[in-house]
Amino acid sequence: MNPTWSAIIRRGSGLLLAGLSACQAAPSAAELARYQSLEQTLTLLNQQSRHQARSTLANLTEQVKRNGWQPRDVAVLREAEAIRTRTDSLAGYLGQLRQQLPSDPVSSLPESAGLPGASADTLQQRLNAYARYIRRFVPDAAPLALDGADDVRISPALKALRAWRYGEVAFKGATVTAARTTLLRQEAEVRRLERAALQLPSQKVGGPVIVFDKIAPMAVPLADEVGAGETYRASLFLTTSAPTRRLTMQADSRPVPVGPDGRGQVAFVVPAATAPGPAAWEGRIQGGFRGQDTTFTLRVPYTILPK
Repeated sequence: MNPTWSAIIRRGSGLLLAGLSACQAAPSAAELARYQSLEQTLTLLNQQSRHQARSTLANLTEQVKRNGWQPRDVAVLREAEAIRTRTDSLAGYLGQLRQQLPSDPVSSLPESAGLPGASADTLQQRLNAYARYIRRFVPDAAPLALDGADDVRISPALKALRAWRYGEVAFKGATVTAARTTLLRQEAEVRRLERAALQLPSQKVGGPVIVFDKIAPMAVPLADEVGAGETYRASLFLTTSAPTRRLTMQADSRPVPVGPDGRGQVAFVVPAATAPGPAAWEGRIQGGFRGQDTTFTLRVPYTILPK
């Protein structure tokens, strides 16, 4: 998995765990903004992962066709299709749970830690069953839904949580926004394992054949919040780009330096007189793709903190 994407998932996990000790309190405006920003990032990440898997399978099918539908290759293709079907089923279930959550983002889930329409225990069973299944292709795949006693991310300072079940750790007293972000993070973990698992069938049929059918811009900020007068920093890049591709980038119409890895380093000072609250900047990436000049744009939200 792209290391930047791994960092996004870790950041989401850390943010969610950080709120556990105060899970009964309503979130501050800044906390709500962080969750909403992370939710947007994870949604984009999951969409891109889904497109990647679709492209992987399509190109694997094409490779099997070019090889004359050899029985051994067809068996590998069916294996890859099974991975895709299993992943889509679980991702669809996670999506259903998100849709069943209340519409008010700051309201809290019931103290029973139950999820509308399904129990957290069912979700835990399905996530861990998927991890066991995918371990045939990704040997180091760990369980995806742990009880507090087994979750090494829970620090000694939160030892009371060690007695909690998975549903309590993930959802007890959580706001709707936090619960939705948790479900999106779980989908991102599932998609990460799917991507790793699909590498094996690709290699069996003659080497990696992953070709992305969707090139999209992405920005990963150093922090989602910045004080007036301080410097905002972020990394701007395309989710799929060859190192030799020539790119030019801008942030709010200002040039952005692009490194040899194809990543632009965004940095700008927020004016000291800027009022606190939600803000955004526009990123622009230009380059030649398939013989045509193409421009990608994206809007990146952030929060200006009060002095």
